[in-house]
Amino acid sequence: MNSTLIHSKEKQEDSRIRLIWNLCHSLIYLSIPLVVTINFYGLYTHEFYWLKPDNFILPAVILIHLHYQKELQKRIKGIKSADYLLQKLEFAMYGVVLIYGFELLETAYTLFQSNSYDRALFPETFWIQALIVVSLQILFTCLTIYTFYLRRQILGPYNFDYISTSSGFTTGKQYDKSF
Repeated sequence: MNSTLIHSKEKQEDSRIRLIWNLCHSLIYLSIPLVVTINFYGLYTHEFYWLKPDNFILPAVILIHLHYQKELQKRIKGIKSADYLLQKLEFAMYGVVLIYGFELLETAYTLFQSNSYDRALFPETFWIQALIVVSLQILFTCLTIYTFYLRRQILGPYNFDYISTSSGFTTGKQYDKSF
C-alpha cells in the first residue's frame, strides 16, 4: 500500500509539471508574435521601422527558439528521447537568452536616457508602451530560462553514456569514475 501511495504522489507531481510545461509552452508561442512586433517599434518616435537591418536579428534568433520548442515538445510527448540534437539546440538557446537579455538591456537603457530629453518630444503613450515592451521582454526571457528548468525536470539530464556501453563500442581510454 505504501508503494502505491508513493507511486500516486509521483504521478501527481509529474502531471503538475506537465501542466506547467503546457502553460509555459503556450505562453511562449503566444508571446513570440508580440515580441517580434515590438522589436520593430521605436519608443521615441512612435513608429515601426520595418526596413532597419538591426531589427531583423531578433526574428532570426527566434527561429532557433521555435525549433528548440518544437523538438522539446516532441521529446516531452514521448515521440523521441533526448538526443544530441536537443542538447545542441539547448546550448544554442543559451546564446539566444543572452541576445534576449541584450535586447532587454537596450530597451532599459533607452528608458533611462529618456530623462535627458524634454517631455514634449515624446508621444503621450511613451511610458505605457515602454512598460508593455519591457514587461514582454522580461516575460519572454524568464519563460525561456524556465523552459530549461522544466526540460530538466521532465526529461532529466543529458546522459549519453549508455550509447557507448550498450553497443559494445567504446572510444578512447576508459577512465575510473570513482573520483
